[in-house]
Amino acid sequence: MKKIGKVFGLLLIAAISLSIVVFGYKVYQHKNYEQRLASAQVTIKQQSSKMDELTKQVNQLFTDENDDLLNPETNTEQISDLKTQINGMRVSADSYQLKKQDLPQEDASFADKQAELLRRVSQAYDKSNLQDQIAALFQADAVNWQALNDQAVINLDTKAEKVTELLQKVSEMPEGNWKNLANGYLNLAQDECNQAATTLDMINQMVINGQVAENANADTYAQLVNTLYTVKHQGLSEALENKVREVKTQMQAAGKM
Repeated sequence: MKKIGKVFGLLLIAAISLSIVVFGYKVYQHKNYEQRLASAQVTIKQQSSKMDELTKQVNQLFTDENDDLLNPETNTEQISDLKTQINGMRVSADSYQLKKQDLPQEDASFADKQAELLRRVSQAYDKSNLQDQIAALFQADAVNWQALNDQAVINLDTKAEKVTELLQKVSEMPEGNWKNLANGYLNLAQDECNQAATTLDMINQMVINGQVAENANADTYAQLVNTLYTVKHQGLSEALENKVREVKTQMQAAGKM
């Protein structure tokens, strides 16, 4: 009986000790949480001025308040750097392992502001990236992103498949002047690709790997020249004429004309 009482006493002491440890741990956790909460509030407030500065920089990416057309001086690298800065700001409850409801309303709103800035800068990045790809379809400095240049001439190695791919990507962008401009250039590129296709196909049949083909002769060259009459775009026609003249020079050198 004494042994049972002794065992019971030891168990009781152990239980009390465990309760003290658990209680102490909870007190420590609460104190630690309160310290992190206080520290987070100070840090978030300190980043208020940085948030304002980043907001100004995001505003400057666009030419208007609707976040439509990009500022001509904006580039993809600049936007990427700005996105990294915004993403690196620790202004959310999660970044401090805190509960959102424990932060004052003013501090909690910083996370919403950060999310909105990230949305805007991500959209700017997508537009800038697409602008770079669309501009690469055309000859240097032909694309103006403030107004459509309908005299822009495609590079002769532009692929119709690439144009189709970009049309699909642009279709997923928000409606507005930027989307209209992007579609304007892509429709222009698509039309020019179609106009140039016959001429370029014949050139590729007549000159293979830099060498004049055996079946290339004066008659096939005359047919090649005739394809130029189907090209309505003046700038594109001139670019193709230069290419056709190169073929003539090669054929003459090969004794084919």
